[in-house]
Amino acid sequence: MTVEEVKAEVRLLNLENIRHFPCTNTQKDDFYSLFNKFGPDAARMYMIPAIFRGEIPKPSEYFNVSKKV
Repeated sequence: MTVEEVKAEVRLLNLENIRHFPCTNTQKDDFYSLFNKFGPDAARMYMIPAIFRGEIPKPSEYFNVSKKV
């Protein structure tokens, strides 16, 4: 997975769909906190390592949507 692919994946995450995304409660809480304090880009960047390492599924596969690179 390239850097651009991971960036495209995390762009699919937002405050609404992170609730149903299969990640830990800690990751969800951190996403909410970062989103509210520093904005959506910071929250999405936080999720990059877990997606890159395959610890959580790719948002495009989980939500069954196509991503724009």
